[in-house]
Amino acid sequence: MSYDDYESSNYGGVPTTLYEFSLGTNVWRYSAAESDVYYAGEKFEAVPVDNSGEIQSGDTQNDDYTVTLPSRVPFAQLFISTPPSEPIYLIVREKHRDSEDALISGVFTISSVRRRDQITVEVVCKTLTASLNRNGLRLSFGRGCPHALYDRNCRVNPAAYGVSIQVQAMTGATVTSSSLALLPAGYLNGGYFEYLLMPGVMERRAIESHSGDKFVVLGTTDGLIINNWVTVYPGCDRVTATCQNKFNNLANYGGFPHLPTKSPFDGDPVF
Repeated sequence: MSYDDYESSNYGGVPTTLYEFSLGTNVWRYSAAESDVYYAGEKFEAVPVDNSGEIQSGDTQNDDYTVTLPSRVPFAQLFISTPPSEPIYLIVREKHRDSEDALISGVFTISSVRRRDQITVEVVCKTLTASLNRNGLRLSFGRGCPHALYDRNCRVNPAAYGVSIQVQAMTGATVTSSSLALLPAGYLNGGYFEYLLMPGVMERRAIESHSGDKFVVLGTTDGLIINNWVTVYPGCDRVTATCQNKFNNLANYGGFPHLPTKSPFDGDPVF
């Protein structure tokens, strides 16, 4: 019988919900059924999982979809300390026990995970349509460059500037490596570093400042391990001199450094 046959049946349907979380190439699958469910050759582990139901208020930014999970499951363990920086997706499917079909009822991104009590966590999700309501045009006239370094407007290739270093020491907010001393002072200010968090997932964190053989992390060094290899990338202060001398990228500079200092709208008839 098909999903529709079970769904319209008076007594034959045994519905359950399947949850598939994905981070890079890593996938965690859970089921609200009494026993493990197999679909498309994959196992959905039976755990006490529930959801708040889908809301369609007309304001997708506030239509949160909340999934409640036991804090012991491997997926929830990712959020015990510093959460991953890469986006995490959730596919929700509806299935009947003996049906071979499992219809997708929603696709979401994880916005936050919070502890509900000592044994459960709440995973707060946003629908993909919520991202369509973000502000559109953001560029305006200004002396500084409005582009994000390494984005499609800046066009600087990060691979050309990445430097691999080995973590020799660290505190809660600083990383030390003798290789950093070979770089000019402040070279990494406003940049970032990345390292392999798990197979298929790169963790990226911002660098606040750099001096000598140390840089300060914007956040914490939680998750890093001594002797780990990380790749650091320089930052940019978005002025023409840095764009030209550091990245040789003045052709893609997005600012207007020669804007006049006098405004035509200040009330003075002489402009």
